[in-house]
Amino acid sequence: MEKSEEWYVLRTKIKKEFLVQQELIQKGIETELPVTTKLISTKKGIRKTKKPLISGYVFVKCSEQQTEGLKFIPGSIDFLRINNIPQKLTQSDILRLKKLCEFAPEISSVPETGTKILITNGTLKGIMGIVTAKKNKNYFFVESGINGIYIRIELKNTEFVIIQ
Repeated sequence: MEKSEEWYVLRTKIKKEFLVQQELIQKGIETELPVTTKLISTKKGIRKTKKPLISGYVFVKCSEQQTEGLKFIPGSIDFLRINNIPQKLTQSDILRLKKLCEFAPEISSVPETGTKILITNGTLKGIMGIVTAKKNKNYFFVESGINGIYIRIELKNTEFVIIQ
């Protein structure tokens, strides 16, 4: 009987996401680690750095039976569990997380804090979120697919509609 593979959420120790991903790849396990690239100014100049979109998680495609052995990967903690059941993501959740990494946000109009919006154009077309504000910047929060974890994205020149 063929084991069905699904996407699971593997929790990692702080700043060990890349190590865990490499260990899993060496074992022949398919992974996703959505990353963003940021420019950082240092004494030696400006450099690019990659950071996980959601710190502390690597997404693993495997069977539920495989999760027991994979939770002991160096740098990992355990799979995200609710009632001792490893939590799954859908393929569309994985695609949404990857899409969020490609987004170069810009702002054109300012919706009120707490407003639900739907992005209508560009890379994030079809993504829904809730607007919030912090230090004169507007952001919207998008569900990650992981229960209770949201991704904050700055709104800049983004076309959207308000959802009632």
